[in-house]
Amino acid sequence: MYNGKRRVFRESGTAAMIPLTVELHYNKLRTFVLHEVKPSSNIYFQGGFQMHTVKEAAQITGLTEHAVRFYTDKGLVPSVQRNQNNIRMFDDESINWLHGVKCLKQSGMPIEFIKKYIDLCLEGDSTIPQRFTLMMEHKEAALVQLEEAKRHVAHLEQKTDLYQAILEHRTPDTTNPSNWDKIQHMHADVFYSNSVRKA
Repeated sequence: MYNGKRRVFRESGTAAMIPLTVELHYNKLRTFVLHEVKPSSNIYFQGGFQMHTVKEAAQITGLTEHAVRFYTDKGLVPSVQRNQNNIRMFDDESINWLHGVKCLKQSGMPIEFIKKYIDLCLEGDSTIPQRFTLMMEHKEAALVQLEEAKRHVAHLEQKTDLYQAILEHRTPDTTNPSNWDKIQHMHADVFYSNSVRKA
């Protein structure tokens, strides 16, 4: 988002109007507040467009520098460029790709799915149905993971209830495998199913 402010940058006697880079942040009242991302002392241009270093791209997107490099290496930023020193440089389009990757990653989407999604985006609007299918597949996978997480929580609730009973001396400690040989005759139901006990 751009707040309309401009800064004058002078190089070799010329002046160029450079937009401030800003980010939106929530304050404690849950309202948006603009924060300027301070650029480095060097401002780079390529083809007439301002370019950002890895560090600046990380500041703008809220990603770590490691994440910016990782996503670039995985081919998730198709518009990234290199300068004469082979250093990664990011224009506005590259920043948009990084924002998009961050959004998809926050949904839990695997890197290989993100790469497929980006490849489809590069092909244009004709791939909207395929992108929709990809999103639906990811949603279904997330729902499966959610149900598994619910089972994990239910099991952990049983475990924490048991520990509470142990701490209150209402039951002996059946949670330590090193003690199981001593207490199997007391709590056979903990160790064996009904079918096993009958056998």
